[in-house]
Amino acid sequence: NTNIPERVLISGDIKSISSGGGRCFAIKDDGTVWGWGSNEYGQLGDGTDIDKNIPTQIPNLEDIELISPGRFHTLVLKKDKKVLAWGYNLHGQLGDGSWKDSKVPVQVLLEDVKEVSAGEEHSLALLEDGTVWAWGYNYDGQLGDGTNENKNIPIQIPNLYNIVQISAGGDSSLALRDDGYVFAWGNNSNGQLGDGTNEDKNYPVKVLNLDNVVKIKACWSNSFALRSDG
Repeated sequence: NTNIPERVLISGDIKSISSGGGRCFAIKDDGTVWGWGSNEYGQLGDGTDIDKNIPTQIPNLEDIELISPGRFHTLVLKKDKKVLAWGYNLHGQLGDGSWKDSKVPVQVLLEDVKEVSAGEEHSLALLEDGTVWAWGYNYDGQLGDGTNENKNIPIQIPNLYNIVQISAGGDSSLALRDDGYVFAWGNNSNGQLGDGTNEDKNYPVKVLNLDNVVKIKACWSNSFALRSDG
């Protein structure tokens, strides 16, 4: 451990970085992905289950635009608007139609994707048409489809349209609509859905007393929103 910043041993021009679940990723300008950290379920995507203390390139992965690490799985969005996933898959969070873990990227059964977000053990995707799709663990209703059944393929969340941003938290989810209102669903034991209750919801509910929002972020057991007035 270190209590001062140290330079990561990676060369080249970095486009973006992301971390979560005890691991880190960097996307280079050339679209390649490099990862390091925890890897017991293959969540680094390098074909092994060995932890890495230096950045390791994920093989056969290029043209990556966005990466989102969940607790034990990882999602990436490619330039062609398709999604790949790898890691832990007991609850179907890889979205490939199986319940089998994968140490290498597998194709999520979804296209025309604009944004992805990985929660603790569930996954969200925002499509170009403004609809939101979800898959994986659903015990607390974090898939928002009105059930509490796990899904190993993406399913559309009903009655949620014109969405411009998504964020998956621990066991909850957020969506920002184009009119500046926010919707939430899933675990609500700490009031993270913002609907004035502490009851879980397996369908989207409108966050109370909040408008003109431009950015959202769902965390482990709380939620944040940035308004247009700062």
